[in-house]
Amino acid sequence: MKIDITGKRAIVAGGSRGIGRAIALAFAEAGAGVSICARGAEALTATREEIARHDGVAHAAVCDLSDEAAIPRYIEEAAAALGGIDILVNNASGFGTSLRSIPFGRLGRPEEIAQVALFLCSPLASWVTGQNIAVDGGQML
Repeated sequence: MKIDITGKRAIVAGGSRGIGRAIALAFAEAGAGVSICARGAEALTATREEIARHDGVAHAAVCDLSDEAAIPRYIEEAAAALGGIDILVNNASGFGTSLRSIPFGRLGRPEEIAQVALFLCSPLASWVTGQNIAVDGGQML
């Protein structure tokens, strides 16, 4: 099933690498305009170019999310580039894990996590609210 979020405008914080990059690309492929931010300009440029290949609005800006003053400036710039904001994905992950604790016996791929984020931001999840959804290969079982 192809999820369609054409016309939506999404910001993906930490969107230049790993899970954030996968989420930004999944949203762009599904029709959204996407803005990404991160600290590294080179990775941002490369990912913005990949997003642009999906024919939607593609915006990227360097923003250190640990700098509180930088965040409102980025949000304002992104909103102007996208024509508004419908979706905000704060991509942050800071936990370590052991393969022995995952029943699947492997780490998840960024694209697997991106598909769940895309689903949750789509009309298909219109009845989902207030949930913690573990996308962890059964680690929390």
